[in-house]
Amino acid sequence: MKLVLVSDDTALAESLRQAVGGQGHQVNAIRGEYPLENQGLPECDAVLVEERTWVRHASIYRYFEVLPEFMGRPFCLVSRRKATHLKLRRRQPDAWLPTGFSAAEALEAVSTLGRAASLG
Repeated sequence: MKLVLVSDDTALAESLRQAVGGQGHQVNAIRGEYPLENQGLPECDAVLVEERTWVRHASIYRYFEVLPEFMGRPFCLVSRRKATHLKLRRRQPDAWLPTGFSAAEALEAVSTLGRAASLG
C-alpha cells in the first residue's frame, strides 16, 4: 500500500517508516507545504496527516483548492488525542494513530486504511 504522511515532524515520519515499511508498505513523508507547491498529493492509496500540521495548513489548502485531494482517499489522523472532527474535514478519519505509536498500532491503522481503500 502506498501511504503519504503529511507532517512537519521528521521524527514521526521515520517512526512510521520503521513501523510499517518492512511490511510491504511504502511511506512517502511530505511537509505541509508540499500540496501547495505541487497542487496536490503524490500518488497514494491513503493519507496520514499529523494534526498540528493539518491545523496549520488546512485553511490554506482550501483557499488554494487542494483540499479535495485529501477528501477522496482513506484518511488517518496522527494525534495525541482521538478527534472525532477535524477542521475542514466533512467526515471523521477512517483511522486514528497516537503520536507515540507502537509498531502494532501503526500496522492496525494501515490495515484499517487498507480496508477503507478496498471499499472505495
